[in-house]
Amino acid sequence: AKKQSIPMGKVLNQMRSEWHLLAIGVCGAAIAGAVFPCFALIFARVIALLISPDMSPPGPMSGTNLYSFLFVVIGICAFIGFSSQVISFEVAGERYTKRLRSDIFRAFMRQEIGFFDHDDNSLGALTSRLAIDSKNVNELVTKTWGDITQIIVTAITGLSIAFSQTWALTLVILCMTPFIAFATGYESKIHRGFEDKTKKANEQSGEVAGEAIKEIRTVTALNKQNFFETKYHRATDHPHKLAQRKAYMSSIGYALQQGITLYTNAVAFYAGIRFMANGMIDFQQMFTCMMAIMLTAQGVGRASVFTSTLSKAKYSAIAAFDILEREPEIDPDLEGIEPAHSQINGDIAFENITFRYPARPDTSIFNGEFNLHGKSGQTIALVGPSGCGKSTTIGMLQRWYDPISGTVRLDDNNVKNYSLNNLRSHMALVGQEPILFDMTIGENISFGVDESIQVTQEQIEDACRASNIHKFIVGLPQGYDTRVGDKGSQLSGGQKQRIAIARALIRKPRVLLLDEATSALDSESEKLVQAAIDNILEEGGRTTITIAHRLSTIQNADLICVVKNGRVIEQGTHWELLKLSGVYSDLVYQQSLNAH
Repeated sequence: AKKQSIPMGKVLNQMRSEWHLLAIGVCGAAIAGAVFPCFALIFARVIALLISPDMSPPGPMSGTNLYSFLFVVIGICAFIGFSSQVISFEVAGERYTKRLRSDIFRAFMRQEIGFFDHDDNSLGALTSRLAIDSKNVNELVTKTWGDITQIIVTAITGLSIAFSQTWALTLVILCMTPFIAFATGYESKIHRGFEDKTKKANEQSGEVAGEAIKEIRTVTALNKQNFFETKYHRATDHPHKLAQRKAYMSSIGYALQQGITLYTNAVAFYAGIRFMANGMIDFQQMFTCMMAIMLTAQGVGRASVFTSTLSKAKYSAIAAFDILEREPEIDPDLEGIEPAHSQINGDIAFENITFRYPARPDTSIFNGEFNLHGKSGQTIALVGPSGCGKSTTIGMLQRWYDPISGTVRLDDNNVKNYSLNNLRSHMALVGQEPILFDMTIGENISFGVDESIQVTQEQIEDACRASNIHKFIVGLPQGYDTRVGDKGSQLSGGQKQRIAIARALIRKPRVLLLDEATSALDSESEKLVQAAIDNILEEGGRTTITIAHRLSTIQNADLICVVKNGRVIEQGTHWELLKLSGVYSDLVYQQSLNAH
């Protein structure tokens, strides 16, 4: 795989509104970086003064008075530098992180449905990416940039002081630098090598946790808590082992680094004493040089500490910009025709469709032979075995997916020619599993209408009457202001489904899509929901595509299409298909036997 570098330029470009804070932070870090080498210079002078004290009283700005004053100045500079660095980078980082999270979430919302079908883009992986990646990029801003600035300034200042005192001893000490650099580089390489593996392993464990918590009712109903606990434990076992291996291997680099540093001190003392013995330098020069380099080395040594942070930030920034820059295959922002609601008749057509799901490219649903035409106002029912592509037609009509070849039309226009928002505004879907949001009943119903359109209480109630749920709602203590809970957890399946139907009706769709809307309900709830659907179909005025598991519910459809082997093999009314004595007739006969 091609190695990628940190997209630093992209991060900086996105942080243009925080450049002034970054500038203050860099200046603060530069001041903080110069503090310790300057401290080394003053401290060495103080030690020299103690060894060879001047017994005459010091002047106001000389001797101990001068050095005490300089220590105060260094302390003030340290306060200004460190506070400026931390405050500026933290504020800039938090502002950017908030924007980045919003941008990543917006990018998720722009992606086509096929994007979410891939295992890499599961709920757990995406939520983990949203939380962890933005946090790691935050640390790139708040920690890494300040540390790098500090280290550079510390190195320049410290080496300048050391060379100004004794170039010979400084060069001797610097000869040990390659060994220290090797140890630091080794440790850094270990961190980089494990970071991507650890990130992916943590995402996998997040998927397991997300799945269990999301479906907690099913988990508890099946008494599978222990199963998921074991599964999660196994999922966390891999990152745990990776972390252990990383600890063992990186500890070698850290130990080498510390050991070589101490060995460098020994070499420096030996060389310094020899230079003093030869009269090349005095004690103050030797001590100043060594103090400057030692404190510089401590500052530079912090590079190994933020190596892990930098490595995490690299992979997180790359992942973040991958999603931010990904162009969805079905772009919701592309312009297209936008006919008014009244201009849509509701004619639909599928012509020579070839289709495979992006996540299952080896499995063909349609092979170029799927054709279907429906006229405005018709009720079109699709029947056939599971997996034959009935629900796929609904997905293509709404442009969740595009066919590989062939054309899907609405009113003689290719659905690709419409703007995506406009296309979907003419349709309403009621699926097998109704999805309600944690809002009130009234808010859930009005949620089906664009925010720019004012929905009256009367319109909400009319939609609920049409879906046979109004009497139930007004019987609740809080009526339409009753909160439904997460995914409608406070309501039964039939109640949720009828509210979902009301939400669909309030859109006043020209095309109504019913995808096995009663298949997940008990018999009593099914009767109520089916009665609501029958009322809607009798009302007319729209094209309806219905997929039903019970053939008795579609007998009055204007057109029944039997889908098998990727094409429509029979079509007609209920009685016309019975006369054919074909596949549809066999299905009706089998269901009648099962009913008895």
